[in-house]
Amino acid sequence: MIRDEIIIARLIYDLYKEKKIDELEMFLDRLKNSGRFNLLRRVIFLLKDMSDEQDDIIRGEIESAFEKENWSALEKFMQKKIEIVDKKINSNLILGAIFRTKNFEIDFSLKGLFKRWMI
Repeated sequence: MIRDEIIIARLIYDLYKEKKIDELEMFLDRLKNSGRFNLLRRVIFLLKDMSDEQDDIIRGEIESAFEKENWSALEKFMQKKIEIVDKKINSNLILGAIFRTKNFEIDFSLKGLFKRWMI
């Protein structure tokens, strides 16, 4: 089922991007009439991901050892704009932070560094 959702999301994204609104409306009507309109809820999340990827944006949550608002070093490392959707303070990290997205995690905390060294 996920393959269908990806194909539908890609088609909707391409039609919208190319400003083919009439074709987009026809496609959505066909989805509705074929009983597959329920796929759109999941497709919306895929479209958001595609849009973020196109705009070089990574959304994620940050777990930080202390309150900090500037994540320019993380943006420089990732070479993308970082958008923090949730922030947690965890003093057990000692220094640094952990950045999590739905696809990956980057631990640049002192506690994480100690864990990697203690193999």
